[in-house]
Amino acid sequence: MTLVALTETRAIAQAYAKFCQHFDADCDVLERTISIQGGSEPATVRWFPALNFWVRLSPRNQATGYFCGFGTEDPNQAENLTFTCEINPPITGIDKHRAGLFVRSDNGTIYLAHSGSIAGGRPGVGRTRFLKFYGNDTIDEVYWPDKTVTEYIIIGALDDPELKEHVAAFVYKIAEFKQLSAK
Repeated sequence: MTLVALTETRAIAQAYAKFCQHFDADCDVLERTISIQGGSEPATVRWFPALNFWVRLSPRNQATGYFCGFGTEDPNQAENLTFTCEINPPITGIDKHRAGLFVRSDNGTIYLAHSGSIAGGRPGVGRTRFLKFYGNDTIDEVYWPDKTVTEYIIIGALDDPELKEHVAAFVYKIAEFKQLSAK
């Protein structure tokens, strides 16, 4: 299977909209405070009790990308939340600094992918160690319009009814990695 990065504004917007649809049901919509670099901010989060994780989606919270933040804390137990990870795809073009990406296979299926870049604010939390921890089962090469190739973790297909579960599993894998790296 050949995977190509989506770089066109319209294709990315359509993929993001389809991705967001997976997070519209079976959730509690809550207002909480979220810790961010340099402080905190009020935010609407969607809590999925069956999966024990929450999401904050914002279509243009950042100038060059969509914002998709996830956490594992129960927002019914905490007013202040901290992101476990972000999967932020670009709005347009080639932006290999963003960890999130939508990719299209040669049969037209669109997937959510992640570079494996993990911010942790401490030594030992980074892409190389996370990819080794994660394993090679769902890491694939992604081809870019500039003829470069990079490796990405394929989280799941946008047309998979279980995409939300795949995202939750990915978020928990990052949480596990961060916890082990803190020791």
